[in-house]
Amino acid sequence: MRRRVDVKASASEAYGELQFVATKTYERRTVPIPKSLIDELAAQVAGRGAPDFVWLSPQGGPFRYSNWFKRHFKPAVVRAGLPSGTRFHDLRHSYAAMLIAQGAHPRAIMERMGHSTITGTLDTYGHLLPKLDAVLAYAMDAMYRDSGALLGGSKAARVANIALSPTAL
Repeated sequence: MRRRVDVKASASEAYGELQFVATKTYERRTVPIPKSLIDELAAQVAGRGAPDFVWLSPQGGPFRYSNWFKRHFKPAVVRAGLPSGTRFHDLRHSYAAMLIAQGAHPRAIMERMGHSTITGTLDTYGHLLPKLDAVLAYAMDAMYRDSGALLGGSKAARVANIALSPTAL
């Protein structure tokens, strides 16, 4: 109800048993939930306590990946018209790609994805970041243009304002 998910552990199935273990990087994290999903999630968890699962199997316990994947995920992939080889983990990559498309800072992406270093995030998703040369050139051009208007338009004033302005960086 606080519009966030606290990721504290990972569930995995081994030898037919569900086991809860530390996350891969041992990084606990909090991931905000978009407002647009709150009503649906609130209805889903109504009447449940903190340790309960958000989604339950028809038997009332947690979903088992092996059953859930065949019975629910793969049919949803087909209905969505996605390639048949789409993996559940691809949703994670799609989430990161959407954050990048929205202009999220790599550090914010690192924290949401639970990566232990920014290097890991950039190694994995760096190819999705837009080419920054044009963006940087445009930003510097706008700063140069705006500073000239504020200081009377002289070239020296523009350069000095850009160099000395704390907001220019």
